[in-house]
Amino acid sequence: MLSQVLICVALFSLVGELVGEQPQPANRAIRIDLIVGRAPSEAYKLWTTEAGLRKWFAPAARVDLRVGGRYEIIFDPATDPDGSVRGTKGSRILELVPGKKLVIEWIAFVGEEPLGEGGPPYMPEPERSRHKTRVEVTFEPSPGDGSKTRITLVHDGFRQGAKWDEALAYFRDRGWPGVLRRLTNYCSQGTLPSWSTQP
Repeated sequence: MLSQVLICVALFSLVGELVGEQPQPANRAIRIDLIVGRAPSEAYKLWTTEAGLRKWFAPAARVDLRVGGRYEIIFDPATDPDGSVRGTKGSRILELVPGKKLVIEWIAFVGEEPLGEGGPPYMPEPERSRHKTRVEVTFEPSPGDGSKTRITLVHDGFRQGAKWDEALAYFRDRGWPGVLRRLTNYCSQGTLPSWSTQP
């Protein structure tokens, strides 16, 4: 139900800067709100367990559910089994409120090029792994229907420069809408991606 996904680019201000980076004057962020056909406790598990993530996000994942624990999404386990080129190897959980909130590091670039038109932008190592962004996902009962969940996703930490502009555009226009469409389809219809198997 793509109509349930509302996308807006919001302005946030962040304090601090990375070594070697220009300060962020007004950090650009992506905000997406959607309603999924699962209770908040179920929706939370779809984001915080390896089995849940395989049902809609990616073919493989490694999750150590604690602050500081790994949160690694592996998009192509056949050719990139640890997620170091096309995944989020090295990403960590920054904040966790059980059943309500997940905040993670996110790698916004791939480690090889080209991946084809419309894919995420390339950034070489070690910059790719060092310059992580941040994704916050919150879960609350849908107003008027506790059997559904309102999910709010905020992806921020996009810095200045042409590559960062590409990354922002990719995740705003293609990356998150596509991923969240799979989540919505799974929650409403039980539709599993081709990589997934029935539980």
